[in-house]
Formats: sequence, C-alpha cells, structure tokens
Amino acid sequence: MAASDRIVIPRDNQSKFENSIIALHVGGELARYTIHGKTLVERSYGQFDESLVLGSSNKRYIELPNVTRSICELYLHCIHFGTVPLWQDKVAFDDQYHREEMGVALVELYSMGDMLSDKQTMDTAVSGFIEVFNGSSRPMLAVLPGVACITRAYGITKPASKLKLLMVKMYVRKACLAETNDDLPQPFLADLARAALKRVDDLEKGDLRLKPALVECQYHEHAIGDRCPSRRTKKRKHSGVTDDARESAELDGAPPFGDTSPVSMVSEDQT
Repeated sequence: MAASDRIVIPRDNQSKFENSIIALHVGGELARYTIHGKTLVERSYGQFDESLVLGSSNKRYIELPNVTRSICELYLHCIHFGTVPLWQDKVAFDDQYHREEMGVALVELYSMGDMLSDKQTMDTAVSGFIEVFNGSSRPMLAVLPGVACITRAYGITKPASKLKLLMVKMYVRKACLAETNDDLPQPFLADLARAALKRVDDLEKGDLRLKPALVECQYHEHAIGDRCPSRRTKKRKHSGVTDDARESAELDGAPPFGDTSPVSMVSEDQT
C-alpha cells in the first residue's frame, strides 16, 4: 500500500487504540507476541498506520509474515531496553563475516520497524549500522557493508529507504570500485553510479569537500531539528559539549555513541 493511501489514526481515536494490547503474528513459525498500542503510537512519532491492525477492538493483531521469531524478539528487546543485543566476541566483531551477520540483522530490524511505522526503531537500526561498519568508536576498523547486507536491504526495504541511501553514501565516501563485485545487486550499482556522478558534478562546481560528511541524523526518520532519540548522552562534568552540538558532529571526528551505543557487544564467555 502506498504511503499516500495509508490511514493515520485520528486524534480522537488514538486514546482508545493506545489502551489496547496488540498481538504480533510472526511469519510461518506460528509465534505470537504482544505489544501495547501506546508504544506503537509513540514510537511512530504520532504517525502510526492504522491499516496494519486487523480484528476487532477486543482482539487486535498485526500480521508480520516476513518477520522471523528471532528478529521479533530482537525488536521487542530494542523497544523495552533501548539497545540491540547482537552478542559477539570482540575478536569476531573485527571480522567482516561477523559484521555482515550483525548488519543483516540490523537491516531486518529496520524493515520490521518500518512495517510497524516504528520510526524510532528504524533510527536505532541506522545508528547501529553506522557503528558496526563506520567504526565510530574505532575509526581504523571502518569497513564497508558487503553483498549480504546490501542484497538484504535492497530485497526487503522500500525504494526510498534511507538505509539504502546510507549504504550508497558509504561506498561513495570510500570511492570503492563496487563494479568489480559482480554479486552486488544491480539496483545498488545504479544508485551508486548516480551518486558518484553527482559527487563529481558537485566537486567541479566547488560545492562539496573531497570527503563529504556522514552525518547520522540525515538517515533518521525524526524531523530535522528535533533532538535525536538515539542520542541519550550522559551529562559530563567540566564539559562544554551539549547534545545539540553532538548531533551536528561528523562521525569521523566525534563518535556520537559513547557509553550509550545502540548495539550491545559482550564477550561470549559472559553470556
């Protein structure tokens, strides 16, 4: 259903919906989870898609046929605790294969958030994706998302997905010769070619620095100028850095996550 055809809950009906318990019917695994209607409305920035909800007022549910049980549980953990517990050994995290696994999980989390109009989860997934691949806490380990992540993103997210735009921007910034990899999706290569040509044009006009900034909030769903929900930074003594200043910082120069990273990573011997 096109975005323009969706029905947004009228304000006079929101209170009734917000007091409902919504069942989530997940995939072909016959798994059922529940979530409070108020949570969905709040996390959608007030733009929840009512057409997703089926059943009567006494028994409301949402069908999620393309969501797996593990991703749904990851989603529920994310909305309740504010982190994405992708447990990985620290050494394994440095390996591209394990980054890809984490990246695919974040793509699927992003997609589920989009299905539920949960823009906060979409923003959290984007922030986590940047952390995993851009190396916000360890810039020297920055790598690019690979075939698995890109293929999954182009397979399950919407055409105007900001997550896909982020992947394209990552490749443009690295000036990576993606055409040498025949396994990358053709739509991605087409988007990359357009972005690269635009960058060349901007450089010739003098409108762009050699290395464009990768500003996290450009790929979020919250309104421009609003405080980013993903940045719940702690106050620091003797620090003149404010939340607003951190929001405008580039990831390359000032890692934004600190102690409140959306992606939790612990050693396997602690689990």
